[in-house]
Amino acid sequence: YGKQWYQRRVRDEFIAYWKNLKSSRHDELVDTFPVDDFHALPHYLKDWHFATNTPSETVYHVPELFTDDWLNRYWKTRKDVNDDYIFSYFGPAGSYTPFHADVFRSYSWSINLCGNKKWLIMYPGEELKLDSLSHLNVEQQCIQRNLKYEIVVQGPGQGIFVPSGWWHQVLNTADTISINHNWANFHCVPRMWGYLTSELELVEKEISDCRHLMNDQEWYHQCQLVLRANIGLDFS
Repeated sequence: YGKQWYQRRVRDEFIAYWKNLKSSRHDELVDTFPVDDFHALPHYLKDWHFATNTPSETVYHVPELFTDDWLNRYWKTRKDVNDDYIFSYFGPAGSYTPFHADVFRSYSWSINLCGNKKWLIMYPGEELKLDSLSHLNVEQQCIQRNLKYEIVVQGPGQGIFVPSGWWHQVLNTADTISINHNWANFHCVPRMWGYLTSELELVEKEISDCRHLMNDQEWYHQCQLVLRANIGLDFS
């Protein structure tokens, strides 16, 4: 759901790839968001559950401002999945996260252990003024249409908080390692619930031509199945 193109690689393979890339580019710096040829971009190790797979005393402590985390607290109680939204990102200069709003419309925070990131963060509602959901040339469109957005340059040791529902894209302008959490608490639950219910309405509308083939229970389960496939969560 909502996935960009990716491939699975073991950690050592990615590190070897990064070393070869670094030796061939001589510490090149990148300052411009890509607008095409995304498959030619440097590979980006994303969504690695490093903290989950490492004893907690050897990793890091979550900053106090971000510890009231209902999302990952809930995920850790689940017995049907072994998952969370606590990630490490390893990215060569020029690697990139396309324009998006965070999963389930949660909050997110990110801290650079080393390297630099360039963030384009758009104020809520401004994303609706872009040309299409492909969201190419976002920075250029922001300038041309006088949209309300911020450019933030994040250096080593610096952290950033992204509010619920704020669309953004991120470029590693230098080789970068970061810690990233999606999280939620009381204050963003209404927005998350609104997102979940609106996505369910879209599912029901999209498959409404099949409604007469199912009884109420079958219809409910089918809609929940599609909802989960689409956004990664359902009402159960």
